[in-house]
Amino acid sequence: MHGILWFEFLYFMLVGVLSCQKEGEVQRKIFSTSLVVLGIFVLSAFSTGAAQAASACPSNSACIYYNSESQGLNAYYVQRKGTSIADYGAAGIAFVKSPYGATGAGQKVKNNAAAVEVNADFPFKVYYNSAYDCSIACQKFYPFVGPEDLNSTMKNNNASGAW
Repeated sequence: MHGILWFEFLYFMLVGVLSCQKEGEVQRKIFSTSLVVLGIFVLSAFSTGAAQAASACPSNSACIYYNSESQGLNAYYVQRKGTSIADYGAAGIAFVKSPYGATGAGQKVKNNAAAVEVNADFPFKVYYNSAYDCSIACQKFYPFVGPEDLNSTMKNNNASGAW
């Protein structure tokens, strides 16, 4: 539950408790309400932890993968939020081993990418051409969706990337 829903939930639970006539009934309502609230907090904590643990991409970054999702993703290049790269062919911009594997490690990122994952609160765009030129093609990736394959035009045709 988010924002105002928590307040509404707690308000209705409190109204239900206070509307009871007998003291024992009030204690049972308070106890059951406490269990429900505790259960919700515990479930929220587990579901948040599982979602965060599922991503191999570091926080506040976009990960560009050497392989498509169906091929196991493998090596990646981590591009930090706020850092745009006008030419992935520049020296030193290469894939490194990721938690998914090492296939592709050492290869240049330019024209070798197959998938992207955004683990930040802002979309990330991959461009077909250098210098963020979208005249032929580009593809936008949205936050917290998980790894997504580049479309058929963009796969292995990536030259730059920007936030």
